[in-house]
Amino acid sequence: TMPTFQSYALANQTHVYSSTSRKSSKLKSYKRGHLLKYRPHNNNWHKATVYINGKAQTGYININDVGSNSQLKSPIYINGI
Repeated sequence: TMPTFQSYALANQTHVYSSTSRKSSKLKSYKRGHLLKYRPHNNNWHKATVYINGKAQTGYININDVGSNSQLKSPIYINGI
């Protein structure tokens, strides 16, 4: 079995996408600070299982959207501000 990792949602709305593209549909969204569990997928994406109406679905989280507790505590920069 693949190892499972966990880290925190960094974006105010951290999305789980239906495929490995930010243009794909969003299966679910989590608030900043939510602890997310996932498995490695590739260099840019993690694979996660989300439950929608009680049914398990595979979704993808961009690696830039999650991070450690220390990253969570640092300020967010949006467009360099």
